[in-house]
Amino acid sequence: MKCADILAFETHEYGTNCTGRNETLFTTVNGFLGLRGDYEEKDGCFHKGTYIHGFYDTEPISYGEKAYGYAENHETILNLPDPKRIALTVNGKPFSTVREGVTSFLISLDFRTGILTRTVFSNSRTSCSPSFCCRGSSPEREKYGIFCFMKNTRPAILHCHTVFSA
Repeated sequence: MKCADILAFETHEYGTNCTGRNETLFTTVNGFLGLRGDYEEKDGCFHKGTYIHGFYDTEPISYGEKAYGYAENHETILNLPDPKRIALTVNGKPFSTVREGVTSFLISLDFRTGILTRTVFSNSRTSCSPSFCCRGSSPEREKYGIFCFMKNTRPAILHCHTVFSA
């Protein structure tokens, strides 16, 4: 196996039985910002997650007795509002990979660039087969991007907008 062969990780598995696993395995981080590998659209996610390094909650732990080596505080990483959510409409109707028939699915993480790419082809009622959502976590702490690419099999009106949700 060549070194270049192991610099990407991908799967074609799609469905509710592997969503949680895929979200965990395809999490991207850059030391400052952590983005769980969940889908950009609202439907079909197991658990949305956005985390900033050093942003957590602490709470004292109370024990029945004091002893050497017991932790004094409990720390919990806080899940922040989701900046990567998008809403896609096709001919005025909300698009969802859960409601539409998915004919092809690929999610891939390139370890060299840190870019996570998800490609979905659907057998939708509108005959619009989206191939969309390439996102990456930049080495620069304040940068993050979502790129949408659409492919149609017939004319359609597409709207894609971001939704900042908590």
